[in-house]
Amino acid sequence: MTKIVAFAMALFCFFACGQVGQESTLELSAQMTSVTVGTKVTFKVMNDGIQDVSGMARIKSVKTGRYLESNTWVAEDAGTWSFVAEFEGVTSNSIDIVVVEPIVSKFRKHICLMEFTGQWCSMCPDGATTINYYATKVYPDIMHVLAFHNEDDFTIPQEQVLFKQFNPGAYPGYILDMKSAGIVSNSKFSQDMKDADSQKGLHCGVAVSSSISADKANVKVSVFSEMESQYRIAAYVIEDKVVARQNVNGNYREDYVHRHVVRKMISASVEGDDLGVIAADKEKTKEYSVELDPAWNKANLEVCVLVIGNDLSVNNTAACALDGGKADYDRL
Repeated sequence: MTKIVAFAMALFCFFACGQVGQESTLELSAQMTSVTVGTKVTFKVMNDGIQDVSGMARIKSVKTGRYLESNTWVAEDAGTWSFVAEFEGVTSNSIDIVVVEPIVSKFRKHICLMEFTGQWCSMCPDGATTINYYATKVYPDIMHVLAFHNEDDFTIPQEQVLFKQFNPGAYPGYILDMKSAGIVSNSKFSQDMKDADSQKGLHCGVAVSSSISADKANVKVSVFSEMESQYRIAAYVIEDKVVARQNVNGNYREDYVHRHVVRKMISASVEGDDLGVIAADKEKTKEYSVELDPAWNKANLEVCVLVIGNDLSVNNTAACALDGGKADYDRL
């Protein structure tokens, strides 16, 4: 009996004493460790390698001594920035984020404008005229229009997802590069267009090619990054010059020509498919296959690809005809 008690006490001591002085480990990491000024960095904090406490831990800049308000940080001045995390009295490892000045891109910026319209909307044809003027006269060849319809024959589910997320306010509305939004008739629209026509923040090029076989299209997208960054791809099938009913200033016309009608989203969501981190001066490719509606006019179909950056806005855009089209990297 004595031996059994002694064995039990030893066993208890083994497990209990093994816990004494054993500290939890806290690991801090970031999805990118080399960024440009203005880039948003997202940190991850793991407790004991199994519990994600990113939203509960306090992350501190060693350089300033200030704690971040969340687990994200917008890169400030160029240099090396060190960070540590704290959780329940435990301090994590230190990681360095190297911040450099923005690069001067060798690619041309292409603009993505999402138009919000409807066959019932009497003022939307005027909005479409304004948008078409910018696309053909002001920014020819670099402005890509995606017309999302609300509650009519051309509606797709993603229209309301985008409208609620960015809140243009009314119809005809717009979202520009998934960054700014408003009503086309407002003065804000022209100012946003001026701001979009800028190389600032651009750090990738996009190439796309497509082919149709029977009622299926195959699309290939390539992204070349000039800096280490994370990317997502959103892609849409668009049909141009669709003749259908439209309310024009209070009177319905049956012969109205609808431009840039978004027929289908071929990525998983409006936020895009995760392409992962692309290293500086490297390329990644993604392929899609999409079923086509026989009612669509194949000759007027195109695919429009949005490359979404780490800040969740469109960094660059490309489009080509769906039937045998190709858009190479647009380099300056």
